[in-house]
Amino acid sequence: MSTTTDDGYRSMWTPQQTADYLGRSVATLAKWRSLRLHPGLKWKKYGHNVLYFPDSVRSWFENQLKDRSGTLLEDCTRNQKLAERKRS
Repeated sequence: MSTTTDDGYRSMWTPQQTADYLGRSVATLAKWRSLRLHPGLKWKKYGHNVLYFPDSVRSWFENQLKDRSGTLLEDCTRNQKLAERKRS
């Protein structure tokens, strides 16, 4: 998505490109900006355009990923109920 221009500067992402990358809607990004949520998701206003820093978006996204919890499938009550039904 991101390219580097001839003068070495990286290009910025539009809200649509950013939304596509994050799997969110453009409206969600606008809401996050207006409520000042997710300050690590860097953006700039250029005239009437909102532009995102691709490296910052990638870094923010990676920081949002959670490690797998210690819960096992066998520990889930829903799974236990299904197993009981199969035994009956």
